[in-house]
Amino acid sequence: MEKKEITNVQVLYREWGFYLTVLEQYARSLPHFNKAYEKNPTDIRTLLGRSWALSKVVSYEDALIDVNKAIELAPDNLIARAHKALITYLTCEFEEALVQNIRLIPLRKKPENFVMGVMHCTEAIQNCLGERCGRPLRDHFKIIRRLAWKDYYASLKPFTPKPRKSLLKPIKRREKKKKKKKPVEIVKEDSKEGITIEEDHLSDILDTLHSNVTEEDYIPRFNKPFPYKPLQNYTRNIKNYMAEKYLESMYLDKIYLKKIRTEKGIKSPNFIGTAKIKSLALNGYKTVCYKQELLRTRRPFYYLKYLEVHSTGELKSRQDKQFQILQENATKYADKRIKALNFGLANKDWKYVLTNAENLMAFCEKTPKNLLNNRDMYMSAVYSSVCNAHYDMKRINNNQSEHDQLKRVMVTFGFPISRTPSRDSIIAQYRENIIDYNKYIALYQERLRNAETSEEMAWIYHELSRFYSDKKRYELSRLYAKKCLTEGRICDNTKWVINALTLIIKANFLQSHKNDAKNEILRAIDVSNEIGDPTVKNFMEKALVVTTVFNFEELQGSKELEEREKKIIRLMADTSMQNEAAHLFRMMATMPAKRRMTVMPGVKLEDPTKKVKNKRMSIMPSPKKQAMDMEYY
Repeated sequence: MEKKEITNVQVLYREWGFYLTVLEQYARSLPHFNKAYEKNPTDIRTLLGRSWALSKVVSYEDALIDVNKAIELAPDNLIARAHKALITYLTCEFEEALVQNIRLIPLRKKPENFVMGVMHCTEAIQNCLGERCGRPLRDHFKIIRRLAWKDYYASLKPFTPKPRKSLLKPIKRREKKKKKKKPVEIVKEDSKEGITIEEDHLSDILDTLHSNVTEEDYIPRFNKPFPYKPLQNYTRNIKNYMAEKYLESMYLDKIYLKKIRTEKGIKSPNFIGTAKIKSLALNGYKTVCYKQELLRTRRPFYYLKYLEVHSTGELKSRQDKQFQILQENATKYADKRIKALNFGLANKDWKYVLTNAENLMAFCEKTPKNLLNNRDMYMSAVYSSVCNAHYDMKRINNNQSEHDQLKRVMVTFGFPISRTPSRDSIIAQYRENIIDYNKYIALYQERLRNAETSEEMAWIYHELSRFYSDKKRYELSRLYAKKCLTEGRICDNTKWVINALTLIIKANFLQSHKNDAKNEILRAIDVSNEIGDPTVKNFMEKALVVTTVFNFEELQGSKELEEREKKIIRLMADTSMQNEAAHLFRMMATMPAKRRMTVMPGVKLEDPTKKVKNKRMSIMPSPKKQAMDMEYY
């Protein structure tokens, strides 16, 4: 029985070809595209697929033929025109490809195939003829002149004397045995002054391309002074040198493919396998050489040498000057931030110091050491400035009343107060800011992994403790504060010790650990006595008074109330309403418990015997009275 042909077999072969191109097996996809083309030569998709596969196997001429056929069948197909512009560029016809891309840009701007094509073509032309490639004709003038004279000498026809007698019939002569001839010694004459025109004409020794004539005999000397010379000195192994420049590590493959055909180990009794290996090596060598020439056309060798020499000379000095300018700018910026830190410390501006310290630290981290020579000095200035800023917050104004002094201490340790607006400089520093604590915690944890000195680790531990305290994760806050305390003692910095003890006291206060807070306050008083700082001692003594005055039951909110607040926030429609509700609950938390409105659903009781004399008169009928109304508010 005859085999039935598959329906739409050309589509099957075509899709097989496209599937193999997706797998980047372009050589295997070509037979399938050829079969699909035989079945349907007018299929545009087949022509474009085969042209793409041919371009990938470095057969640009055949690919261009298929693209032109597709354009003849569908002149408005922009994909085919994009393929043609790209293949024209790959065949090193940069001017023609540039014209095609410029004409097609108004037809389609997205995706930016034609815009990128214009950029590639312009760059290739600039590499060959622009200012960036230097003066290759001037620098290589002597070499170009010598090659021109050699071409001219080779174009001359050699002199062939006419035979004296033309024989009608050829004479058959017996073949004689060939004898070994002795090598003829060629004696060079010192000069040709005695040779006249007639003697030269009658001479049997005629100058041809095959005679022993040096270049000096037919290339006139260039006696004019010419100071320019090629940028590339004479190199014996110029082929491998150029291959390394264009192919990089693949130049070793080129050498391997070239030598493998003449290796002794390639010969074997398997003649078919040997021939196949040789053919594969030959095809691979030709492909690599062709790709090298294409790359050399886009970026000529004189362009690469000009860049190399230029970078070692003027460009290097210019880069050094530019590097010095960058160093000066980096130093100026860092000095400016140091002045800002000193200004903030002088004015007791806690937030200003922390903001500038964070900016200076980020600048030091992203700036390499060769640009910022004194980077370690600036980073240590950040640590000391932050430490002093936190330390200066532990102070009491003797001109204030006792109530205001206690209020300042309560704000420092995170106690809620009823009236947020205040003229107190300390209370104004602690006003809430919108901060992404998760972002800062991740940043400082990354800094902790790269920390080296104990002072840096004390700073990082202190900031992590402060962030976790603001997030109401007091266990972690206390943990990092204790680590900061340890590092502060290692680096013998008692200010870090006071700052760490303050955070520990704050965590104990906010968790209603009254006795633990008292013990830490007493430790802080002992440390302040060792330092001899009466300001910190006075501050801690006021904190000790707060432990006896403040009612910790008001601070410890009901867990049910907190859970209810979270549930209400989740019920909000969008994030803006959630933020507003959270802000409302925070404002409510600052109110005393007696003055605070409850969030839990309650029952509103009404007395049915109560007179309604205060109600507004209305002509509308009154609703039925109920003994009890359930309302949620």
